[in-house]
Amino acid sequence: MTAAATLTTESIGDGRLLTVDCSHGTTSLAFMNGTDPGTPQITEVAAARMVVAHHYAKERCNCTRRLRQRYGV
Repeated sequence: MTAAATLTTESIGDGRLLTVDCSHGTTSLAFMNGTDPGTPQITEVAAARMVVAHHYAKERCNCTRRLRQRYGV
């Protein structure tokens, strides 16, 4: 049985760093929302979906199954 992947988030200046980690590899996504009016904003949930989907596409392991279910990926 494969260990479950983990998703961690941390603050980096004015942005956030999300990292999916499992025994097969690590995938990270850094993002920062702009403050100008009309600038599209990325929610942390949307960023989590992106990094989980990218990790799964890159590694094709089943470690992310719970994360994919949680975030609807």
